[in-house]
Amino acid sequence: MSGVKFFKCIENLEIEFDGTSNASLVASVLDYDKKKYWRSIGSTDAKEEAITLALKNEAELDTILIIGHNLKNFSILIHLSNGSIVDTFQSFNDVVCGNSISSNSIATSYFKFKPQSVSKIEIKMLNTFTEDKEKKIERIVLTKEVGQLKGFPSLDTEINESFTKYRLLSGKYKVFKKDEVFSASIIFKNYPIFEDIELMYSLASESFFIWPCGGKIGSDYFKCNIRSYRPEDLYKVSISDNVQESFDKNIYTSNVNLVVKVVETI
Repeated sequence: MSGVKFFKCIENLEIEFDGTSNASLVASVLDYDKKKYWRSIGSTDAKEEAITLALKNEAELDTILIIGHNLKNFSILIHLSNGSIVDTFQSFNDVVCGNSISSNSIATSYFKFKPQSVSKIEIKMLNTFTEDKEKKIERIVLTKEVGQLKGFPSLDTEINESFTKYRLLSGKYKVFKKDEVFSASIIFKNYPIFEDIELMYSLASESFFIWPCGGKIGSDYFKCNIRSYRPEDLYKVSISDNVQESFDKNIYTSNVNLVVKVVETI
């Protein structure tokens, strides 16, 4: 098993959005506002729905994630600039799949392929998890993998909901909370894998995506589904503090100590 994955944030893509239903909301799948998402109107399992993302400026991609959907039977068509379509992907737990999914039960789908220049993405949808429900997709991420940790540093995560509480005359409390904000400290202690250290340095200059589950799901890898380690927990982050670094025990030929702090960004 490999560790945490990191992906590039590909900004400033010019995209034309279209859909067979509720086309005006298709663009919301690339929005980081969690309150916005695409949802069909008047759909059933017998009615195929489709959305299209056509890239005006072609981008080199190798990963597409569809997050927060309810699609049981669907297909994804990734059109390349050379006119061909990607037909084989690596998915969760390194399982190889094709572009048609017939019995999906997971609300996040992960498609990894050889880096290619992509011109258009089509998603065609039939059945949903619950029969005849409206089809929905909360988020689509178009990206390219930067790297994956080979080892397992300590990942101390926090989900900050900015709680505010007021005590009432009765002695009870009224509690308010805002949107969740992810932050984490990645702690490499007496760490021997220098490729992982170099990977962290390569992320220092710009925002990136962190995926704590690393593309692994299920009880073989996680005792339970806690926040930050679920398939849908992909966060856009930046390094938020000075990187702390030293040689272990101040011996220059020893392993490295490194602390990298990240916070969720827009």
